[in-house]
Amino acid sequence: MTAIDQEKMRSDLIEVLSGYLKDPTDGRVKKRARELHNIYGNAGREVDKYLRHAVNMLVDIGYDMPKQQKPPKDVVEQFVLMLATRKA
Repeated sequence: MTAIDQEKMRSDLIEVLSGYLKDPTDGRVKKRARELHNIYGNAGREVDKYLRHAVNMLVDIGYDMPKQQKPPKDVVEQFVLMLATRKA
């Protein structure tokens, strides 16, 4: 991924994580999380560990599975702040 792609990825992740913070039950946020996970799920070593971890959070946000634990609000807030301030 190029730096431009990573910046798009970063802004997409911030958008979804911020939407999740506003309303964790919003179906549009869940759908967007699933879409982004399909797009960025294989980014792997091309991105830093923080972007990979944020992508992994998309599974918890986008899918309702039995016994699944949703990410705590404070953790999501920390990731939004980190993604907004950290540059590739």
